[in-house]
Amino acid sequence: MKEKKVKILSPMQLIVVGILDIAVIVLGIMAIKKIIIFANMQNIFFIVCEVFALIIAILTTKEILSHSVIFRDDEFEFTGIDENNLFEYENVVGIEAEKDEAPSFIKNMIDRESKLTLKLKNEQEITINLGFTTKNTLQQICDEICDRIGIEKITVNSNPAPIKKKKALDKAEPNTNDTAEQTPTSEENEE
Repeated sequence: MKEKKVKILSPMQLIVVGILDIAVIVLGIMAIKKIIIFANMQNIFFIVCEVFALIIAILTTKEILSHSVIFRDDEFEFTGIDENNLFEYENVVGIEAEKDEAPSFIKNMIDRESKLTLKLKNEQEITINLGFTTKNTLQQICDEICDRIGIEKITVNSNPAPIKKKKALDKAEPNTNDTAEQTPTSEENEE
C-alpha cells in the first residue's frame, strides 16, 4: 500500500489561530503605515514587536498544520506526539475510538477530546489523545488502521460512559467534627 497522510485538524484551533494570524497581519499593516507617516522611537518599537509577533504566528500556524497521522507500508506515525509515536501494524491487534458529542454542563473540555486506544500484542493498551478533531477525521483514521491491520472496521463510540454528578451533602447528617468536640471524654466524666 502506498503512503497516506491524514491531517488531524481541530476546527476550534484553526479558528483561533486564524483570528490571531489575521490580527497580526492587520497590526503589521498599521505599523507600516505609521512608520511611513512619522518615524519615531515608539513606531520603531511597534515594528520590532510586530516582527516578533509575526514569527510566533508563523511557527504556531506551522505547528497546528503539521499534526497528522502518516500511514506507511509497515507502520503508522502520529506526528503531533513527541515520544512513542510510531506503531507497527503487526503489533496492533485491536483498536477503539471515542468522541463525546453529547450535550452536558458538567463535563470538562478535556472530556470532549477524541481518544484512540490501540491494543497491542503484549496485552498493553495505549490511549492517544487526538485533541478536538471531528468525528469524521477520527473515523477516517480508524478505518485506515483497521484496513492495514486486517480487522473489521469499527465505528467511533460517540456516547462514552456518562460522568456522574458529585453527591450532594445531606444537611440532616451531623458533622462528625462538631460532635466529637462536644461529647465529653471518659476522663471528664470521672471528675
